[in-house]
Amino acid sequence: MITLGGVDYYSVQEAAERLNVSYDYLLKKKEQIGYIQEKPGASVWLASTALEAFLKKFEVVPKTMYTLQEK
Repeated sequence: MITLGGVDYYSVQEAAERLNVSYDYLLKKKEQIGYIQEKPGASVWLASTALEAFLKKFEVVPKTMYTLQEK
């Protein structure tokens, strides 16, 4: 985790562990969630505020594969 301008940012791996979803799933959803990346190939960071907003709109429904459904 890093903090920039008072906002916490989690690596995709950290966020996946906190949300109990797969790393690959979050990589696919990073555009929808919002992320920062210094340059192509560098680490991807997800803002805690963006993750909270994403989870307010969607909930993770565990199945064989993860799906999203609007709350």
